[in-house]
Amino acid sequence: MKETKKNKYFNEEPVKRAVIMRGLPGSGKSTLAKEIASGSKSSVICSADDFFMKDGEYVFNPKLLWKAHEICIKKFEANLKKETEIVILDNTNTKKWEYEEYIKLAKKYNYKIEIRIPKTHWTFDVAKCAEKNSHGVPAEAIQRMKDRWEH
Repeated sequence: MKETKKNKYFNEEPVKRAVIMRGLPGSGKSTLAKEIASGSKSSVICSADDFFMKDGEYVFNPKLLWKAHEICIKKFEANLKKETEIVILDNTNTKKWEYEEYIKLAKKYNYKIEIRIPKTHWTFDVAKCAEKNSHGVPAEAIQRMKDRWEH
C-alpha cells in the first residue's frame, strides 16, 4: 500500500482539493502554487499564462486571451475528472466572476475548495509586483488590476 504524504499547507490527510490562487502579477501566487503542488502525490497547476509560452518565452497576445482561458478551464476540468489530488488555478482572479466557473466545476466533482492569496509583504505593492513579475507586466497594468480587486 502506497503511503500518502501529508502536505504542509493542509492540516489533515490528503483529500481532493481545488485551490484557486488570487493575486496581482508578481505577488507570489505562482511560487505558492508550486509549493502547494509539490506536497502531493498528484497535482496540476492550470494557468492561462501557459497558453502564451512559446519555446520558453512568454508571448502575450490580448486578442487570444479568451482562448487561453478556454484551454485553462478545460485542463482544470480534465484533472478534476481524473481525480488529481490537488488541482490549482493560477490566474490573477481579481474579480469573483473570473473564478466562479472553476468553483462550480470543483463542487461538481466533490473537491474541497480553497481560495489562496499570497501572504508576501508586497502582495498589493504595485511597484514591487511590477519589479518581481516574470512576464514584464508594467506597473500601470498592475495598478488597474489592483483598482478592480474584489475582496
